[in-house]
Amino acid sequence: KLSPSTYNQHVKTLDLVWAVLREPGKIDVNPWAWDKKGKTGMKRLTINKIERRKKALSLEQIGTLLEKAAGDYKDLLTMLAYTGQRLVDMVKLQWDTVDFRSRVITLSPCKTERRTGKEVFIPLLPAAESVLLNRVRGGRYVFPALVAEYERDNGTGMAKKIGAIFTAAGLNRHKENSNGGRAIVEYGAHSLRHGFVTIARGAGIPDALIRQITGHSFSGEPIQS
Repeated sequence: KLSPSTYNQHVKTLDLVWAVLREPGKIDVNPWAWDKKGKTGMKRLTINKIERRKKALSLEQIGTLLEKAAGDYKDLLTMLAYTGQRLVDMVKLQWDTVDFRSRVITLSPCKTERRTGKEVFIPLLPAAESVLLNRVRGGRYVFPALVAEYERDNGTGMAKKIGAIFTAAGLNRHKENSNGGRAIVEYGAHSLRHGFVTIARGAGIPDALIRQITGHSFSGEPIQS
């Protein structure tokens, strides 16, 4: 009854324990490590991996979504669509990462900051630039109120509000799980991250740079219009 993610976390932990104890315990076989060649060990679950991917939004859908949003949330969703970043990275966007003269945003995504500290350099597209120029600068964060809201419950309430905007825009957020269990979330804030690929390509940004910005490999991914 575990989700694939929880199952995999357990297996990976056991895999790590066996790997650490291999030499001192004189262990010849790690039963938790999947051997592709010998087809032995514990396989990681990939149930619904493709099915669970958030759908990318077309330009028309992004436009409809932004029409249904207001205030900070409209600005936030616009920044997500035009930077290709994750929700937490845009919520906690700081003014000192924005260079209006060079028209670039430089930041270290939260997901990889501790592991690699790698920075991404995001061209400041006109729609994102307009949002930033029209916001009041004061303090450290571009969205100070949203930072406080996010930190109250680690973004749970915010995700629900964003979900309501998707619903208002006529985007069916859930679909039936073909393997049973809970319904699959089809659209969410992450959909804007995928939609950024279409926007960036339309703006003439090279695919190699888009991959660096998003950290995704998307060769063969269709461009939606």
